[in-house]
Amino acid sequence: MKYNKQPISITDQISQLMNRGLIIDDEDVARRTLSIISYFRFANYLRPFEADKTNHVFKPGKLFSDVTRLYHFDKELRNIIFAAIQTVEIALRTSVIQHFSMKYGPFWFYGSKSF
Repeated sequence: MKYNKQPISITDQISQLMNRGLIIDDEDVARRTLSIISYFRFANYLRPFEADKTNHVFKPGKLFSDVTRLYHFDKELRNIIFAAIQTVEIALRTSVIQHFSMKYGPFWFYGSKSF
């Protein structure tokens, strides 16, 4: 399978979205959004709003702002999840460091016997 789609300008991306039925109230906001979030990343958030997944036609009444709200929700959720992962990672590393330091001394990581 050969990929033959050519890149299009942000103005053309906005026109394409509107032609497919997405309501864009403020084209300047859409232009700024698409200049920060690449179209192909943003396209993943468009999918739940499509009525026709093959031709990428949107359900009636769907707004660009609906999609950006979903994007920002996902971004916040990722931040919360990664903060929790960081806390668990630090606690685990601390536990490992404490265990090995007590068993093999402060420079346990220099010796291969602890591995």
